[in-house]
Amino acid sequence: GKHWIDVSESLNQILARYDGYMRNSFTEIMPDGPLASNVLMPEGRIYRTGDGGRTWKPVSGVIDSANYIGCDRLGTTPEGQLWIGGGKDDPESGKGMIAVKEKDTWTKYILPGVYFADVLPLSRQQVMAAGFLVSNEVRGDKPLSVVCYSADGGLNWSIVYSNSNVQRINALAAVDSNHVWAVGDGGVILRLTATTKTD
Repeated sequence: GKHWIDVSESLNQILARYDGYMRNSFTEIMPDGPLASNVLMPEGRIYRTGDGGRTWKPVSGVIDSANYIGCDRLGTTPEGQLWIGGGKDDPESGKGMIAVKEKDTWTKYILPGVYFADVLPLSRQQVMAAGFLVSNEVRGDKPLSVVCYSADGGLNWSIVYSNSNVQRINALAAVDSNHVWAVGDGGVILRLTATTKTD
C-alpha cells in the first residue's frame, strides 16, 4: 500500500462542467483489469476508464431522478449485464432498487418499504438483496433486518430471512446460488446452504 496514484483529476474536470449539479462523490468501483475500471456516483451515473484513469467516458446517465434513490452497488450479472443497486432510507417513502442494463436501456425495479444495503444477482432472473424494513408501520418499534429474494429479475420479491434483533444486513456474497453468505449489525454472520446440515 505504499504507492498510490491519484487518477481522479480528469474525471473531476468533466464533472465540474455540471456547475455543481452533481455531487463529486463515488459510491462503488468495479475494476475490469489492471487499467480498466468503472466508478458509480450516487445518482447512478457510471464512468469508465480503460487507460488507468487518464481519460474517462460516461457509461450511463441518471438511473433514478423521480424517487431520489441512492445508487450504492455496481456489478455485472453472470450473463454480463451491468446492474446497479441502491436504496432510500426515508420512513415516509423508503425503497430498495435494482436496475439492470440491457443493450442501451436500463430496466429498474423498486421495492417499497425496504432499504437495500446490498444486492446480489445470482443470474439475470435470480436476485437477492439485503438490508432492513424502513416503514415503522411494517416493523413497529423494533428493527427488522431482511434478506429478500426475487426469481423474476426484481419484479416480485419475498422475504427469505428476517431478524427483529438485528438492525440491518449489510453485505451479501455467493459461491453459487445455493451457498450464500451475509453479514450484518450486531455481529450476525449468516450462511445459506442447499441443506440444513452444517457441512
